[in-house]
Amino acid sequence: MIIRRTGGITVLRATAALMLASSSATLAFACVDPKGDFEAYIERTNTMRGVTPDTGATDAPVIEVGDADLDAGKQTYFTTCLPAAFSGSPELSFLFLTEYTIANGKVTLTNYPLREDATKLMKAQTLGTPHSSMEATLGPDNSFKAVVGAVTVPGKSQRVGDSDIVMADVVYEGKILGKERICAELQGRATAPSTQDFNAPGDFCISILLPEGSSLPTFKDASGKDAVGVAGPEYRCP
Repeated sequence: MIIRRTGGITVLRATAALMLASSSATLAFACVDPKGDFEAYIERTNTMRGVTPDTGATDAPVIEVGDADLDAGKQTYFTTCLPAAFSGSPELSFLFLTEYTIANGKVTLTNYPLREDATKLMKAQTLGTPHSSMEATLGPDNSFKAVVGAVTVPGKSQRVGDSDIVMADVVYEGKILGKERICAELQGRATAPSTQDFNAPGDFCISILLPEGSSLPTFKDASGKDAVGVAGPEYRCP
């Protein structure tokens, strides 16, 4: 089954939970809901799972690529990651507080999973164990490949279900787009509560420069409610 995406930018809310490159992956996550309310989940997301709502817009927003600060040192970003299978429901993205260190042609990152009810970009609203990458080298086009490895996204820090999501071989294939934005494609595989591969294109993460303590960005979901994160068309990496 081919999943249509809306487009958007990349980099990291639970950076890692991104697994699901097909509708079958979506069902796998739904089925592990410990409360067993599978039917309620289906009803709640029947217009979201892998389907882009028709908003009347035909073009994705233009992403301006500005000058990148390649010696910014350590800075704090808000990261939101959207699995391909949830491309039509960005309110289910995984959220992180991310510390990027960019200097001397090298990049490292550390992701702190934000609580599912977080409203501020602050470590007091994170939980679980942060995951860090090895040092990556910047390419001529400001791209990088940040290797992380094993990642666990706590159930209370992601908005799909209640179970911890365990991932292996996680890599962020990223690109610095400017002083305030980084995008990345998530690579790797889920090992629990279901086994899924997300090495196919389409699992995007977006990181937005944001001072620690700031209010998290919000957007209107398909029902018109405010949700933490960014709108679907922003999940792409030019």
